[in-house]
Amino acid sequence: MLDSKAATPQPAPHSGKLTVVDYVLADMAERAAMGVIKHGMPLQTHNGRDALWDAYQEAMDLCMYLRQMILERYIDETGLRESNVELCNRTGCNEIATVHFMRPWGSLGVCENHAIEEPGERLK
Repeated sequence: MLDSKAATPQPAPHSGKLTVVDYVLADMAERAAMGVIKHGMPLQTHNGRDALWDAYQEAMDLCMYLRQMILERYIDETGLRESNVELCNRTGCNEIATVHFMRPWGSLGVCENHAIEEPGERLK
């Protein structure tokens, strides 16, 4: 299983500090001005490009940048978590576990009750 929180629900939001839409609107105005400087005109319809494919390619880039940030925030350069505590990943077990090592597809975190050795992999 991948080390992912992609399907984990987030808590309900509460009152915060900054209003995000104000920043997004300012960013959009700056981006539109940059487009005029770069292309000599604002973005227009029927311009010879396929906007659906442009948007899809940008969305894929966005996913890559977001996952990069998640990896940089939660995994250090050695491939290990910055925090090595999680819940045991054995089915039905909710005990606190220590992450013993990272696999390419995720971490192996098991509690003391499930800390067994697998072929070629040392857990303790």
